[in-house]
Amino acid sequence: MKNSSTLCSVEGCTLKKVCKGKCNKHYQRAYRGFPEDSWADNTTLTQRVVFWLKELQKDGHVCWEIPKTMRYGNGYGAIAFDNKKYLAHRAVYSAIHGSIPRELDVCHACDNRACINPSHLWLGTRKQNMEDMVAKGRQGRKKRAA
Repeated sequence: MKNSSTLCSVEGCTLKKVCKGKCNKHYQRAYRGFPEDSWADNTTLTQRVVFWLKELQKDGHVCWEIPKTMRYGNGYGAIAFDNKKYLAHRAVYSAIHGSIPRELDVCHACDNRACINPSHLWLGTRKQNMEDMVAKGRQGRKKRAA
C-alpha cells in the first residue's frame, strides 16, 4: 500500500501526488477552474454541463462564455468526459433539450463560439446556419471586384 503522504489529497483518490498535494488529474482540474465538488468521477456528462451552467449563470441575455482554457483554437468550447471531448454548445443543448439529430447544427444566435447560454442556442440545418452567417455578414470572404 502507498504511503498516504505521497497520495493525492482529494478524498478517495489513490493516485500519487505531483503538484500542490494533488495528482495530475486533480491538479489540472483545479488549474482549469473546476471547483472540488465537481471532481467526482461518477458524474454524467449532463450533470457536468448543468454544473457549468450554474457556475456561469448570469443575465439570460448576455453570453455565458466557457473559460479560455477549455476552448479549441477555433474558439468553440470543449467539455471533456470519459476521455472524449465534446463541443460545449452541443453538450449544453443536448443536456437541456435531449439528443440532437446528427444532420442538424447547434447554432449561436449571438455569433459567439464560446457562448453556452442555452437561450442563445438553436437547432438548424447546415444551410440555415450558413444563411444566418451570410445574413449577418460573418462569412469572412469579400467578393472580388468584377
